[in-house]
Amino acid sequence: MVLAIFQMLKPSSKFVRSMFKFFRNIRRKLLSNKRIGQYLAYAFGEILLVVIGILIALSINNWNERKQQEQKLNNVFSQLLEDIADDTIDVRQVLDFHHERKDMFFKVMNDSMTYEDKMSCQPCYLITAYRQLSLERRGFEALLRLQDDFSEDSLIMRTAHLYNYSLKYITGQEEVIAAEMKAAFAYWRDNFDWFPQFIQGNPSYECGEYFATSPEYKNRVTQHYLEIYLTHVPVLEDFQEDLKSLARDLEQRLDES
Repeated sequence: MVLAIFQMLKPSSKFVRSMFKFFRNIRRKLLSNKRIGQYLAYAFGEILLVVIGILIALSINNWNERKQQEQKLNNVFSQLLEDIADDTIDVRQVLDFHHERKDMFFKVMNDSMTYEDKMSCQPCYLITAYRQLSLERRGFEALLRLQDDFSEDSLIMRTAHLYNYSLKYITGQEEVIAAEMKAAFAYWRDNFDWFPQFIQGNPSYECGEYFATSPEYKNRVTQHYLEIYLTHVPVLEDFQEDLKSLARDLEQRLDES
């Protein structure tokens, strides 16, 4: 029994043989001297020693496995920090794109476009150009694979919630904006002869007049403003701040590990 237990604990073969020999000699000596009471006491002590050895071995094994999992988690956190750095830049670029166009939205909605605005056809492309956010998913997907092993880790739960929510909600907003753009293109295609020239980047005079004076186009721009500046941009700004906060906490966790 002792030999089998020690082999389960996987010490060196030399160690197994020496321990087995040690216990065998004690048993033989006690049995040869017919010391049954002492033999039973020895057998109980041997069993107790083996149980303690098993518990120690299991504790060491669990500790090693835990350390390996924690190292995997730290690697995922490092990947997340890289992803967050890239995502923060991408969010900033999307926000800059929208902020640069905001004044022209106001000009169209308030009928305050200048002659130069009309001639350059800047209002023409307000609802036909969009910069899509492209979030990194490597660290997030790796984290999901470890989530069950660290189900009580608040930082993991927070990270998973942030990316799950953001990917779902921001993607949903982008789909709404893309649908509005597609609807506008379809309307112009079906109702205006200037559509081919517009698509080629050579808008006609009639095309420019439509974008400068049409109440229907003003309404489309107003709806687009609602989706972009009153819904999408605030979510992106909050997400940007959440990413910065998460990056600080991830760096602190790695420093403590």
